[in-house]
Amino acid sequence: MHPIWVEMLQKPVGWLTIIGGIILIAMPFVVRAFIRKQMREEDRRKDN
Repeated sequence: MHPIWVEMLQKPVGWLTIIGGIILIAMPFVVRAFIRKQMREEDRRKDN
């Protein structure tokens, strides 16, 4: 296996890098979903 892959997959620092990258990529989607949910709830309150 390539030395970079060995470093990424067999060392804790590599796993932290992978998980951190996933969090950074997923964060905008989670924030957008949360904001949309809040806006829908506010619209429902205004309609009632």
